[in-house]
Amino acid sequence: MTQPIPCKMAMFVGQTVRRLRTQAGMSQQELAVKCDFDRSYITLIEQGKKNPTLNILEAIGSHVAQSAAHFFAAVAYDTQRACASMCEAGRCPLAGGKDLPRVCPTQNKASNIGLLFNIDAVSQVRGSVPTA
Repeated sequence: MTQPIPCKMAMFVGQTVRRLRTQAGMSQQELAVKCDFDRSYITLIEQGKKNPTLNILEAIGSHVAQSAAHFFAAVAYDTQRACASMCEAGRCPLAGGKDLPRVCPTQNKASNIGLLFNIDAVSQVRGSVPTA
């Protein structure tokens, strides 16, 4: 039986959750209580080992950012920053070495997800770029 391929986006989402949670001065336990989750679930999300639903991300985002929209903008911003140098070197973590301009969400600005990862579009959410 083959092992499932881990979702690399889950890793980027988890890193953003951890960054915003610590910036908000919250422990994993405090965030878990606010979201009515188990602390171990927050740990797994932050480690990129869980691929949470949009509803779960919205709940987390509303507690660690100004709004869920700001949370998703921060995820896009953090992912774009993390991927940029890897993509420039031809080692895109999301496209898996395939045709980068077509497959990689940070490179394909013509797609809907490409727009999400477009730093200019992200920076227009309430007129500010999420801080790193």
